[in-house]
Amino acid sequence: MSKLHLTPVIDAGGNHWQEEKPSLHHGRMGHPEEKDLGSLLGVYSYRNGRIGGDASVYVNAASGPFQLQFNLTANEAEELAGQLQRAAARARSMNTRPARRAA
Repeated sequence: MSKLHLTPVIDAGGNHWQEEKPSLHHGRMGHPEEKDLGSLLGVYSYRNGRIGGDASVYVNAASGPFQLQFNLTANEAEELAGQLQRAAARARSMNTRPARRAA
């Protein structure tokens, strides 16, 4: 798999803040097939020119009044992406198996 070559947007102060679009609306708790329009999962690349250092990946997860922000290194973001892909593949494989409910 080849690496993507993306051109970052950088202002005159060396700041960078770019959203990966589109942001996602995740499913309701217990009903993932129903989208919760009050939710948001946004992913950004970010660097503060005044502080310097490496750019990072910023993940913002909001649901109703609750909000979580994660600031990840590029390596951590790639590891998270791999974990998400493996979990998605496992979830898809579970969809081919009948669900058994406890009696």
